[in-house]
Parts: sequence; structure tokens; C-alpha cells
Amino acid sequence: MRVGDLEPLFDMEWNCAPDKLWPCWATESIEGVPLDRMDAGMWAERLACWPRLPDAIAVHEWLHHTDANAGNIIAVDLDQFTIVDHADILGGERWSRGH
Repeated sequence: MRVGDLEPLFDMEWNCAPDKLWPCWATESIEGVPLDRMDAGMWAERLACWPRLPDAIAVHEWLHHTDANAGNIIAVDLDQFTIVDHADILGGERWSRGH
């Protein structure tokens, strides 16, 4: 997407020309509650029992997700979670082909 199209959507300084292309990835909207909006005591035990947790950790490590946090995990059901927000994969904005 062009930076000029993204600027109104985010409260951040882009520091580049509005016609510069910025890589983007979009998926469907996911209903649920981000873990950082819940009491840790409520979700820590459930998340630890989630059978896909090792896979989720492995994917974040493999993608070198530099800003992974509890807000990137959505509780979609009592025992089901999903991972979102992969904006800073591959080292984020400082990624280069040499890394």
C-alpha cells in the first residue's frame, strides 16, 4: 500500500513520501479478547494448556517477530486462541536482506 493511504489509519510518523510503497498483510477480522486486556490469572493457565502454544511460539521465533506481546494473542473461545499482528516480522523496520 502507499504510505499516503496508511497514514490516516495509524497514529505514527512515517517519515517518507506519501507515494512510497509499504508492504502490508491483511486478514479477516477476528472476534475475541486480546490477552493484554484480561487479568493474567484468567488466561495464563488456559494458555499454558493450549495444544497449539508450542507451534505459536515456534512461528514467532521463525518469523523473528520483534514486538510479540500478550496483545498479539486473542482468546477466541474458552480454550482456543489465535495469533495476530505480525507487523514487525523479519526484524521489523530494520530488516535487510543481510539479516
